[in-house]
Amino acid sequence: MTVLFMEGFDAVSSTADLARKWRGATVVIASANGLRSGQHAAIVGGASSAFLDCAVGSAKGTLCVGFALRVESSDTVDRPLVRFRDGPTTDQCGVWITPDRRLAFYRGSTQVATSAPVVTLNTWAYFEFKVVFGDSGSYQIKYAGVDVLGATGVDTSTTANPTADTVYFGSNANVYFAWRFDDMYVDDASLLGEVRIDTIKPTSDGAYQEWTPSTAGAHWSLVDEVSPLSQSDQVSAASVGLRDTYGLSDVGVLALPVAAVRVSATMASDGNRSGGVMIRSGSVDSSGVGVALSPTWKMPATTWTVDPATGVAFTEAGVNAMEAGVLVTA
Repeated sequence: MTVLFMEGFDAVSSTADLARKWRGATVVIASANGLRSGQHAAIVGGASSAFLDCAVGSAKGTLCVGFALRVESSDTVDRPLVRFRDGPTTDQCGVWITPDRRLAFYRGSTQVATSAPVVTLNTWAYFEFKVVFGDSGSYQIKYAGVDVLGATGVDTSTTANPTADTVYFGSNANVYFAWRFDDMYVDDASLLGEVRIDTIKPTSDGAYQEWTPSTAGAHWSLVDEVSPLSQSDQVSAASVGLRDTYGLSDVGVLALPVAAVRVSATMASDGNRSGGVMIRSGSVDSSGVGVALSPTWKMPATTWTVDPATGVAFTEAGVNAMEAGVLVTA
């Protein structure tokens, strides 16, 4: 199992923030009618487009996605909920919502099968979708913890490649419906069941304070905001290898095991520098892949599914004791 991506929408405050994490985004960040306290992504009727475009890296033969979904209205025609793509624009297959709120499996733009009318209006429920790509592939659709549609030995690809490398949520066409999303994950092997994503932020200085603060004092207090970003409220560094780490707020009491930890940071550079994120668990440091930076803000991120200090899955106590931070990678 590799968790490729996760999003809880609490580390952003605008569509512009989302665009630093996603390949493309036109949804609205909202808090009303949310799943829990905090934020979520909303597709609002009347928009010219409302989508989230996630590039997952190298092509995958299996993709799984899960997210909390609230449907407040549907259109008079089928509309795409989530699609797996070969490249940025070519649909392999996906799940659409019909006017009578059935979940429909599509291969490309062709409807293959539909569920019973299972989607309940104005109610949050967890949705999951798994596909093994190929001429004799398979798919599985779950809603509210129940298998509602699926098949094996079916064609799940429209191209010659039995793979996908893009997950596309929503629609880039005119929108005449209202949906809300939260607690998203993308995995390359297994459905994880209902997932809760908690956002934790810096609350103290950690083991390394090697970057220069914009004002004297604690480093963590200069990097604990989501946005708006400020040049006068930051830490900076020029030399390769310099690190800055921070203690974090505790997660709430978890009723679920920890599937993954994802660290992100908003970074920019006016020189030829690359930056990335890191974690420190116990006395063990683990660094993510660096990203080439520019004067335009970017949001490097790395996901860990194993605690580097133990070699096994994270525990709640391990996450609470962990530090996260940034480093100059090149």
